[in-house]
Amino acid sequence: MMHRTDAQIRQYLESIDIKPFSAKTIPDRAQILSQFQQTRNERHSVIDEEYEIGLRSIAVPVMNVRNQLNCALTVSVHSSRMTPTQMVDEILPALESGARTLSSMV
Repeated sequence: MMHRTDAQIRQYLESIDIKPFSAKTIPDRAQILSQFQQTRNERHSVIDEEYEIGLRSIAVPVMNVRNQLNCALTVSVHSSRMTPTQMVDEILPALESGARTLSSMV
C-alpha cells in the first residue's frame, strides 16, 4: 500500500469490512488513511497493540532494484519491553540497514 495513491487506498478501504482485532485497532477509514500517509512519509510503520494487546511491531519496506516494493522486514516485541519511541530509536536503524542490504540482492 505504500506506493498506492491516496485515492487507491480510499477505494480499497471502502471495499473492505473493518473489524477490530483489539481495543486499539483503528476503526476509522480516515484515520487509517492518515496512518498510510504517515507510513509513506516516514518509510516505516509502528503498530502499537492494534493487532493484539501486548504486541508492538515496527516494519520497513524492502524495495527491489526497480524501486518496487518487494517485501517488508518486521520486528515485534512485547509491549512491556519497549515503547514505540524506543523501537524507533533502537530497532529502526538495524531494520533500515537490513532493508538496504536485501534491496541490493533482489
